[in-house]
Amino acid sequence: MQHMRASDELQRRIQLEALAVAFPLAIALLMTLGLLQSAKIVSSTDWTYTDLWIYFAFFYVFGRVIAQRRYA
Repeated sequence: MQHMRASDELQRRIQLEALAVAFPLAIALLMTLGLLQSAKIVSSTDWTYTDLWIYFAFFYVFGRVIAQRRYA
């Protein structure tokens, strides 16, 4: 929170847009894996929620790159 309060308006907008990209991608990944598990295509032993954290970080970095390129 202190970092966000200390940042300027452009950095706040970049952070918000990065989250606006990362959140729907993360939800889509979770929904897809849940549906594949329900359809018995993927078993729950093949993946766990702890394995997905790296993808969430990747989605955030991806969103941040998109937002920074927009305002650069």
